[in-house]
Amino acid sequence: MRPNDLIVVYVTWPTKKQADKALQILVKEKLVACAQIIQHISSYYFWNNAFVKDTECFSLLKTRHGLFKKLEKRIQKLHSYEVPEIIALPVIESSRQYKNWVRSVL
Repeated sequence: MRPNDLIVVYVTWPTKKQADKALQILVKEKLVACAQIIQHISSYYFWNNAFVKDTECFSLLKTRHGLFKKLEKRIQKLHSYEVPEIIALPVIESSRQYKNWVRSVL
């Protein structure tokens, strides 16, 4: 695995229940090696020309860059938002053991 093959994808969800259900599916389908949920984040944005202040859940997903397109499509099917926030960030460095673990799971 190249160092830049490992990515972290973050996604916001309207509820913990929706995030929990989706993340379990993504792990079981081996689209992500690990997923975490952080509850009760405050989000501020414009939607349909209106200012919105929401409480959401934030998730961190660990996967390989080569799985991103499949992961993105699957999240869009599982998500209730019209335009879900799906952002991938490269992992510059990680321990060899962690990269090996991700490789073995995915």
